Amino acid sequence: MLWQTSWRNLTRKKVRTLLTLLAIILGVSSMFAVISTVETAQDVTTKRLELYTGNADYSILSRENLFAEDVLAKTKDVDGVKSSLGLIHKQAYVDTGQEGLDQDQRRIRLTGLSSFNSELLSLTNVDGELNKEGVILPKSTAAIWNLSVGDSIDVNLPEGKKQTTVAAIVGDTPLLEGPTSWEDAKNKSWRALLPLDTLQEWYSLEDQVQEVRMKFDKKSTDQIVSDLERTISDDNVYLQEVVLDEKQSNQLEELYLMLYVIGGLAMFISAFILYNTLYVTIVERKNEIAVMKTIGYTPSQIKKIFLTEVLTLSVMGILIALPIGFGLGSLLQTGLFSSFQTDFDFSMKYQWALLLSIALGLLIPLVASLLPVTHASRLDIIKTLKNIPESKPKTNKLRVVLGVIMLGFGLIEHALSIFFLFFGFALLFPTLMKYTISSIKRMPLIGFEGKMACNNLLLTLNRSANMALILAFAICLGLFVSSIFTSLENNTKKDIARSFGGDIQVTTEQEITEQDVKELKNVRGVDDVYSYHETDVTWDTDKTKRQIKMVSVDPEWNEKHPLFYFDTEQEKTSIAFENGKGVLLGSFAFDEWGGKVGESIKVRVNNEVQSLKVIGKVNTNHHGGYAAFLENDRYDMIVPGSQPYHALLTVSEEGAENWIKNDLLATSPFNILEIQTMREEVIKQERAIPGVRALFNGLLFITILVSGIGIVNTLLMNVMERMRELGVMRAVAFTSSQIYKTILTEGLLIGINGIVFGIIMGVITIYLNTLTTKDEMIEFTLPFSTLLVSILMGVIVSLLAAYLPARKAVKYDLQQALKHE
Repeated sequence: MLWQTSWRNLTRKKVRTLLTLLAIILGVSSMFAVISTVETAQDVTTKRLELYTGNADYSILSRENLFAEDVLAKTKDVDGVKSSLGLIHKQAYVDTGQEGLDQDQRRIRLTGLSSFNSELLSLTNVDGELNKEGVILPKSTAAIWNLSVGDSIDVNLPEGKKQTTVAAIVGDTPLLEGPTSWEDAKNKSWRALLPLDTLQEWYSLEDQVQEVRMKFDKKSTDQIVSDLERTISDDNVYLQEVVLDEKQSNQLEELYLMLYVIGGLAMFISAFILYNTLYVTIVERKNEIAVMKTIGYTPSQIKKIFLTEVLTLSVMGILIALPIGFGLGSLLQTGLFSSFQTDFDFSMKYQWALLLSIALGLLIPLVASLLPVTHASRLDIIKTLKNIPESKPKTNKLRVVLGVIMLGFGLIEHALSIFFLFFGFALLFPTLMKYTISSIKRMPLIGFEGKMACNNLLLTLNRSANMALILAFAICLGLFVSSIFTSLENNTKKDIARSFGGDIQVTTEQEITEQDVKELKNVRGVDDVYSYHETDVTWDTDKTKRQIKMVSVDPEWNEKHPLFYFDTEQEKTSIAFENGKGVLLGSFAFDEWGGKVGESIKVRVNNEVQSLKVIGKVNTNHHGGYAAFLENDRYDMIVPGSQPYHALLTVSEEGAENWIKNDLLATSPFNILEIQTMREEVIKQERAIPGVRALFNGLLFITILVSGIGIVNTLLMNVMERMRELGVMRAVAFTSSQIYKTILTEGLLIGINGIVFGIIMGVITIYLNTLTTKDEMIEFTLPFSTLLVSILMGVIVSLLAAYLPARKAVKYDLQQALKHE
């Protein structure tokens, strides 16, 4: 009976119910898309790490890069080692018959594997035989090279050219992740697999391996590690735990936060629309509610009726929203991954998104309905039936005073300025809109219809102000996010230059000796060279293990060509006196660690625990801020016997990077693993920003669209409340055109208030952010393109939203309008 009553009440106002339902659908689907995107991105990065390492537990490495292959055989005799795999990575060049390719576009990393049947590999065979002699290519590379199984390719090796065949083609996997195009090959090596003994023969590395990966059984890890160290007994090799830390390649927390804010805003707007709808519905049905109370309905029963209506709408909205959310989430994820110019094979993860969307889709509407439903249950029977109007309070002085105070706090520079600003605007918005409408009303250009529209909005001020405020928040958020992206685009080069460490970064196959440094300095165009060390270190958090790169630093080089920078000059000066005494953590690593400056972080280096005092937090582009920095002497104490495989080069003249890169690739073709200029890194990051920016613009468009639905709902309520008045106007020769103009002007005025105050809020928010942020790259930038689009969208959405109520008012039967109560 209760459900039938609720359904009858909902269907009495079909258009209003439909619009409210649509708002819930867009809110829930947006939230589902955002949560599933974050969940999928986190899962993809973890799975990619698992695929790359084969889900190994430990690796055996050498301080001298290579070690004897018999170590691999020894691991198989240790109890508890379930499987092990030996491998070597080497650089080569290929000739695929393509014309006009640069040297860097033909680089390929060859990986030799001791077995292709190991559980430490995840290879999906597409064509050919894995154990057959020849190279194994990923499917995407074979497609770009236009090769099939059995085709021949020429591989340039240190000893000369070698012709081999394509033995097999496998599905794309992180172990073989190469360029996505010939253009992309300028910054990334192609990759291929072949048998370990073949690679050893090609490079004269008989009985040598570079790494041994191992998977343990369920026995005690500490005991297995101890047995391995005793069995191997070689001072040049060490065991290192394989830590699958997705933070190394998934440093997107700020991006996720922005997505949650936009998705949450869409959900909040839909709840606000439901609140407005329910409140007006209760006002319309107050006589009915009073009659129900006179015949014995209790306040709790009345609450149940309205809550059942809300629950019905919510369930219907969720059922329709989830399939839409799947589609929107898929679009969002595809756009996010493609913006990073990398092929991501992914399947949507939606378990948490599904549960949270259902929970929020039910909970938020119920919370939004509590106030109007409580109001319905407390209606005075006598006053309602006698039609005694409720006393309307005068201007809420407390709200205005509180709003001014909050706004004042918001204009003061501190970390919570923006939040105070938003609360202040929200409290003051009805008053601000009242004065704005009153000022417009006095303008002679608006005409009679405009003055009527102003009067109508003043009569329904709170309701109209609420929807204008929501639109203002959406526009403010759009300007704020766009301003950040614009600042990043304008300052990408400057940002990278602050911590790139030079003009060119080089990673080599062999250790970089002092003689190598001298030879690099003699390369035409090279001004200076600095070689440095890197190693992986791990630490335990409360929940899991983390792994970061620890980098050696020469203070003199860093002074001229910084690998990191401090937030303030004062901080830099104070920390400089402690150089050599501790470790500097990159901002992202510092936040993940969760400690304080002056405390010690315990890290595991070469399977030994070291305690390092954290003397500061720094900003860096190296490994996305997920790194630690030590002075050279301190680094040598922590990691004894390590050799440098990385170098930073500076150039003597601007524009010399490209020819230096080509010269190095020509003179040391088989020793360079990676080489990247600062300009290439700038281009890479600049390409990613527009794609991510487009995603946010799409989500913000949905938010403005939901605001438009709210305006439609508000104006429909206003029209239905004034239907008799509109009927009288038509009866005394008011034309349809004048009715249209009046209601369209109402919608336009709501939109204009939202646009104007949204822009004001946006400008102040951008300004406050530049004052409070420590990032020098975030500057006061007003994105004019976003500003123009926001104005156009706000006006168009407002006018379109007003068209339906205006049409309903004009088409409504005149006799029924005159009889309307």
